[in-house]
Amino acid sequence: MRITTQIMQNNSLSNLNSNKILQDNLNTQITTQKKITRPSDDPVIAIRALRLRTNLSEITQYLGKNVEDAESWVSATEDALKNVSSVLEDMYKQCESGSSKSLNSENRAAILEQLKGLRDEVYSTGDADLANRTLFTGYRTDTKLRFQENTTDDTYRITENFTADSLSSMTYVNMADLADINTGNYDTSTTTENDITTNAIARIRLAYDSLDAVTGTTTNTADGSAPSLSINGIPIAYTATGATPGTPTEITFANGTTLKLNFTTVSSGASPSAYDTMNTTNAGEAADEGTAIYVPETGEILISNNLKTAMQNSKGTTLSADYNKSDWESGDLRPEHYFKCTENKNGKDIAYSGEEQYMEYDVGYNQTMRVNTLASEVFSHDIGRIVDELMQASQDVVDIEATITKLTAMVDDSNYDQTEVKEKLAAAEKAQTYLKDKEQKLYASGMTSMQDHMSQTNLATTNLGNRDARLALIKTRLTSQQTNFKGLVTENEGADVTEVAVQLKSASTAYDAALLATSKIVQNSLMNYI
Repeated sequence: MRITTQIMQNNSLSNLNSNKILQDNLNTQITTQKKITRPSDDPVIAIRALRLRTNLSEITQYLGKNVEDAESWVSATEDALKNVSSVLEDMYKQCESGSSKSLNSENRAAILEQLKGLRDEVYSTGDADLANRTLFTGYRTDTKLRFQENTTDDTYRITENFTADSLSSMTYVNMADLADINTGNYDTSTTTENDITTNAIARIRLAYDSLDAVTGTTTNTADGSAPSLSINGIPIAYTATGATPGTPTEITFANGTTLKLNFTTVSSGASPSAYDTMNTTNAGEAADEGTAIYVPETGEILISNNLKTAMQNSKGTTLSADYNKSDWESGDLRPEHYFKCTENKNGKDIAYSGEEQYMEYDVGYNQTMRVNTLASEVFSHDIGRIVDELMQASQDVVDIEATITKLTAMVDDSNYDQTEVKEKLAAAEKAQTYLKDKEQKLYASGMTSMQDHMSQTNLATTNLGNRDARLALIKTRLTSQQTNFKGLVTENEGADVTEVAVQLKSASTAYDAALLATSKIVQNSLMNYI
């Protein structure tokens, strides 16, 4: 092939240009400290850079936002639980003080005021939020734990489930008509000391009191207002007050006991009261019968002795109760956070499943972690119910003491029949003894209940601490991964300035040499040889 001077000149210029391009690339790398400025510079580095940057972005999201948000949630919840633990401890101490037999009514009244304030503090803590998102209400972070005002616009049909362990015992003191005795009717009362009795009655205490009264005299639950009761999934025949009793429901329990069960409503203020009715039932109930009585005012289902024994002796016995409540007071716990229920508001039904709502944050690749604590784990209805029952027991003692004061003032007064007065006074003093004993035992049982609630709160705090510890480990791991990926990104994309500077110097030297050689070549032409 014949090489002409023109070819040599063109090749020299092309080589010089390539050298300048190399110098430009090396200079760009030094300026930007990056190996490439566009994917076409090095497709392998570009593909690897996309993958590494995506991984680094994900880690930064987990570490800088998700984990940080989870830490804030856990920290706020921990502060709330610490406050609950402290308040429950104070409530335990108040119950301990109230259990002393040496206290008078004024002392216990002061204790009750303390307990009411502490109860309200426990439940108000349940409304704690973080950035206007409530901590203990599951997914419903826009809804407070409690009703914020009195209302009768929301009717709830609530379903509560129980086991035989849910059975408790309440003490009922029958005072006949002592509470209504005054100077005008003391001698017409037939109440004597022998009429004053005390009995233990088995019951299921529902989460709420002041429940809706049952309308009509139905023997089924079709009208929607009547309560319903199921044992081991079998609905029990219901009879409202004044209705003709229907056919009882026959159930065979796990231990082989078969009972014919009846379920009815009796008001606590009826005559005879629900408790008197249950006492009569227990005294005369046949061996194959069982009875449950719904008391809407107090939110109780009284259980006859036969039914109690059958439930306790049969492992796995379950009881489910449905009832209506529409009278809500400010501070009442909203049932949708605890139970399966249906809310009727403005004629529209809203169903709540009652399922546990665990909030889980993505804190890593295919890794989630629960951050919330549910209200049902800490804020039990039982805390308020205990205080309410203590208040009623205290009021009963105050009332009987007022009766005793009136009767004592009548003693030795010739205007009154002393035989009648002393007979009623003896009955009232006996009732006072029973009521004070009941009150003292309620305070003692309150101590046990507060211990249980403290244990429950401590368990929730421990579980939260475990999640916090796990979160710390995840944060440490993500921090390490972030550092590693930043190093890999730098290693993949970053230019070694020292090495590039040496290459640039070499390219510059080569360019100078090429210029010198080219200048000699282009000086000669064919004319030099003619």
